[in-house]
Amino acid sequence: MDLLLPPDFDRDKLKWATVTDDSPLTIRLDGDTGPMLGIPGTLVAPLAVGNRVLVVLITNDNPQRKYRRAIIVGVAGGVPNLETRLAAAEAKIAAMEAAWTSWTSTITNITLGTGGLVTSRQRLIGKTLDWRFKVKLGTGGSFGTDPTFTLPYTPHASYVAGEDVMGTGMLYDNGIVNRASVARLVSGTTLLLVAFGNTGNHAGISATAPWTWGSTDVATAEGKTEIA
Repeated sequence: MDLLLPPDFDRDKLKWATVTDDSPLTIRLDGDTGPMLGIPGTLVAPLAVGNRVLVVLITNDNPQRKYRRAIIVGVAGGVPNLETRLAAAEAKIAAMEAAWTSWTSTITNITLGTGGLVTSRQRLIGKTLDWRFKVKLGTGGSFGTDPTFTLPYTPHASYVAGEDVMGTGMLYDNGIVNRASVARLVSGTTLLLVAFGNTGNHAGISATAPWTWGSTDVATAEGKTEIA
């Protein structure tokens, strides 16, 4: 921040000030009745309204046109909650770098059959859940009417059962034909697998729809969900 000053102002000063706004950063120098014009530079962050800050006022060397630059170089009592903020930031970084983990999903109206397999993987960052779910049928396996599975965490209350799609996926008929699908909220942590019909509309899944299910057929779903 540079301010044009009268010619007789020729000293650098170190003064205390109070932060009056943090966006944009504004300060009021001790002894002044109003905030200082312009946005000061700062070597300290974060700053909050009410912080007492130490300010260096630096003037240039031109005797005809004096300018003053204000730079915040310190905060009374140190930066508030700095260690807490750093710990929170480190925790977020660690969560983003964390490996995905498995969860045990409860399936309903799905018969896995001999050799059938459920794969469910998730990663939680704050209130955001990344998840993926897969069923591969074994010998004698099949889907019943309206198959469901559960997530590891309860979705946020803003999701509406029967309306909100929580994820998308694919249905595979042993390499013969594929269909797109969605996972729709039923209640709590329970999601319903729904197929896309030939016309593009959603259609229910059963033992014979969208085809007769059998060994090595696959259903997948994955999504990103805000949790409660």
